[in-house]
Amino acid sequence: MTVRNVLNKQILDDLSGIAVESLAPSLGSIVYGYLTGISRHPYVNPDYFMKITYLTNNFEQILRDIFIALNNGGTYATMLNFDMGTGKTHLMTLILHLFSTIPNKYDTLRISMPAKLERLRTLGYNIDITKRTTVLAIDLRHPSLRDLIEAFEKSLESTGDGVAAQYIAERIKKSTEDEIFYNLSARELAEKINGRTNIIILLDELFYGVFYRREAMKGILKFVTDFVSARRKYSDNKLSAIILLVATARSDFERWTIEKSDLEKTDRGLVHQVESFLEQLSRILTHSNTQWLNTEEALKIIYARLDRDYDPKNPYPFTFHFKEFVERIMKADSDIPQAQHLRSLIKAMAIFAKTAYEENSPWVTPAHFNEDIISVLFPTADQLALQYRSAFDQAIMYARGKNNKALEYSIRAIFTSSIVGDARKLLEAIIAAKSGTEAKVPSADEKYIESVLKTLEFEDENIANAIRLLDETPNILTISARGVPKYFISPGENLYAIYIKLIEQRKKELFEPRIEVAKEIIQSLPSIAIPDSWFEIRVEESLPSKIERIDNNKLYLYIITDTINQDEIRKWLIDNKKYNLVVALPELSEEILNLIIEYKSIYDSTQEFLEEYLSAHQMLKIEMKENMADLVDKYKKALIDVMMHRIRDKLGEAYNLLNHALTNMLSKVYWYSPKGIIEPINISIKAKDSEKPYIHYEKAKESIKDASDKRIRSFIEDYMSQLAKLLNFYYTYKNELIDVIV
Repeated sequence: MTVRNVLNKQILDDLSGIAVESLAPSLGSIVYGYLTGISRHPYVNPDYFMKITYLTNNFEQILRDIFIALNNGGTYATMLNFDMGTGKTHLMTLILHLFSTIPNKYDTLRISMPAKLERLRTLGYNIDITKRTTVLAIDLRHPSLRDLIEAFEKSLESTGDGVAAQYIAERIKKSTEDEIFYNLSARELAEKINGRTNIIILLDELFYGVFYRREAMKGILKFVTDFVSARRKYSDNKLSAIILLVATARSDFERWTIEKSDLEKTDRGLVHQVESFLEQLSRILTHSNTQWLNTEEALKIIYARLDRDYDPKNPYPFTFHFKEFVERIMKADSDIPQAQHLRSLIKAMAIFAKTAYEENSPWVTPAHFNEDIISVLFPTADQLALQYRSAFDQAIMYARGKNNKALEYSIRAIFTSSIVGDARKLLEAIIAAKSGTEAKVPSADEKYIESVLKTLEFEDENIANAIRLLDETPNILTISARGVPKYFISPGENLYAIYIKLIEQRKKELFEPRIEVAKEIIQSLPSIAIPDSWFEIRVEESLPSKIERIDNNKLYLYIITDTINQDEIRKWLIDNKKYNLVVALPELSEEILNLIIEYKSIYDSTQEFLEEYLSAHQMLKIEMKENMADLVDKYKKALIDVMMHRIRDKLGEAYNLLNHALTNMLSKVYWYSPKGIIEPINISIKAKDSEKPYIHYEKAKESIKDASDKRIRSFIEDYMSQLAKLLNFYYTYKNELIDVIV
């Protein structure tokens, strides 16, 4: 079975194609639709709106309190001061529908969605009470205040309050937009409305209005304050209810607390009116739960939008990995603060699902991340979104260049797990993890990646190969936290990937002149060997016609770089008749040459990398805010430590390659033995793993050459010691020669 069997393509197309702002209802647009009967917004239709609405615990608690007040008479007020996109306006729209549109379609809805209406009835919803309940909905982002007050007029007519409706009609006919609420006498209107009529006031985007509709705001707040005061005599006597729901984004409220004193200097009247309103609200306020949405409720809402029911034990068609993704976006201190929370998540999850649908995948997984999700999570952070898109494109192109689908899916899953909007939190987590402190780094570990790829039915071999290639993938970084590799999107370049790319490029450059490269290394052996030792190495293009003066206390190795045959060697050795002369013809097979250029490409590229690429610019390409200098320095140090550790590993690997190459290259030598015959001798040296060299990145050339020379010198000593043993060439520290033939 694939996701195509359970998901509706039309729903996926609609949700993934719609603007994020349109995923949340605009109270003003719903009011306009109710008023005119003309609107293309699907939320105007109560059937559709009720279908996509999931009643969270907080929704139910607030609705229960409202229904109790409406049924018994009384006063109820609450302030919905939560993050953008967490359901405030959706709740207000639900209340508007419950008392304005659903009563007209109740019989039809009772058939089409009996379970949901039954749940509302258990909370206290009574269709009879709607007949004497009127709603005033004020959306301070809606451009026309006239629409809002005319909708109130229409609502009053439906409750039989024609006199009050007529009063409103007369007043607004003579008013401009900003004068409407000034020209309404709240106390006069309160008296004209029947004493048994319940009143619900929905005031959305309070502090947005304070900052962006100041003149109109004074009249609105004065009207609401006076109107609630005037109707309190009915609610106090349990004749009718007065309900007040006020909503504001937490960010707008925080701005008010910061800028209030400055605002008072320029508009004292507005500040006074806001404080009077808040003071009245505080006297009648019922505090709502500040834990607005938990992860499970968010998932239930998302699934409802996709026409599915969420089961935490079996979240099909989404994998269980999405629970962590949703939790990270939804939490109050989200590291993606630009995301509009729930509405962004709904669209992002629809895009994940649509991608899986198009690929006919068995599951929707984090590996179905794509560029569109970046735009959803960062709707206002243009520079950050641009950087993420560039990083994503480069990483995916690398995977496609390798023709490795498992690697591509791994990259997508890592983006899902580690995309962040706050660089400070990422750097702090990385530094803490490297220091051994318990820290949650937004990342994906191998177990996470393996489980995603197994869900997509990749074989173990493909999974292992993909994870191995992640180290070399552009814009993906790896750190080890408590011994566990963590993969995440780099805030700069993947330095290790650059390093590996330099090695690969150098390897291609060295392929054609590989024989010359091998000969250069051979020719360097005499200068690297310890001087004044008991042996001497001489490298010649051909056998010398005349031997320079030799010391009988030394063993001489002649390495001939040009091609000569064994007969020439035999003749040369017989002519010279020296038991301490040995001739070697280097074996330059393709296998050995490949080992040589592997070593040389690492050697050359390490110097180039340390001198040119290990820079702050490469490590961090994100915009740094103030007071981050110390944090950046610690991050750079952590990254340098990681890179130096990996470079030492790579150089150790290179020296082992060189040791293996030299061992096989010089495995056969020729010697004039004391028996008077020319004997070929095979030398077999057990390759020893090189110690990881210490490399100081500020002294790259010197450090790398010293480490390389030390390794070659060690090989030479081992080689010559083995050669002396095979020749029964014994020597003392006084360099006295003793020829013993056993």
